[in-house]
Amino acid sequence: YVTTIPADAEGGIVANETATVTFLNTRNTGNLTVEKVVAGNGAGTPNALEAFDITVKFTAPQGVTLTGTVNGQPVQEEQTITLESGETVVFTGLPVGTTYEVTEKDYSQNGYTTAYTNQTGTIAASDAAAAGVTARVTNTLNVGGLTGEKTLGGNAADAEKEFSFTVTLKNESVEINKTYGGVEFTAVNGNNHEAVATLTLKGGESATMSGIPAGTNRGGSELQGRRLRDHHSRQCCPRRDLRRQRPAAGG
Repeated sequence: YVTTIPADAEGGIVANETATVTFLNTRNTGNLTVEKVVAGNGAGTPNALEAFDITVKFTAPQGVTLTGTVNGQPVQEEQTITLESGETVVFTGLPVGTTYEVTEKDYSQNGYTTAYTNQTGTIAASDAAAAGVTARVTNTLNVGGLTGEKTLGGNAADAEKEFSFTVTLKNESVEINKTYGGVEFTAVNGNNHEAVATLTLKGGESATMSGIPAGTNRGGSELQGRRLRDHHSRQCCPRRDLRRQRPAAGG
């Protein structure tokens, strides 16, 4: 509460009169809305997530007790909520002047970058049904792809012969021991940031590994929808000079 002391709070007592002093106590509250946004083209890919954990911390003004409700329960000084893309949660009835901080769990291992709007702030007075301050947490996941294709050359190539080769992916910050486009990548020596897969293809066949987090490297090249080509050539029978040789002079 904020107390307003009237101007006539001090004065003398007059005989046969009763003085009245009115003190005004004002208590205002406000709300905080936490909103979850997911951006980028990575929805539904192997590294994508459906739900995200967000922790909210409150500090009430000195001498003020923290009050309020969220999802029908009392607000705590620190609590973690779980939101999916497009969802919100509203903390209502917070004392004016309460400070807050919003922090999301680290999801960089999945390839997400995180951005905040109004990550920290102070609660201002608002109607009970109003959104109040809106703190937005945006996670962005962008992905690319890699196509491996087999080509044959020469005049005696066997179109039914199968060829195997490996593809290695590396990403220092993102775990990539996943299945991309039906191609399974397994960790190299237990390191989930480097993974290898084996492709088996016939001539003219290809395999597309989709949904790979942007920034992943293959053999030092950054993945941006690149194609990995493997060319195999076979020549049958070197050409022979069948022209009749002329006999040597004097022969």
